[in-house]
Amino acid sequence: AVTFLASAGLQALLDCQEKCQSVGATLHVVANQPAVVRPLKLTGLDRAFRVYAAFSDALPAVEQESG
Repeated sequence: AVTFLASAGLQALLDCQEKCQSVGATLHVVANQPAVVRPLKLTGLDRAFRVYAAFSDALPAVEQESG
């Protein structure tokens, strides 16, 4: 878990997203700290991959995709 997200973290998420896309997978991110959510929204990255407020919200989507 992280408590803030700066440019290096944003780049790491983008790198993960590219790798996921290359193998047909989806990146799911749980972000519930304002210092993590805010940079995602400001950069528009909250629309680039799936962002959830809680792990319990993300789990059903991940389970559905993994079949």
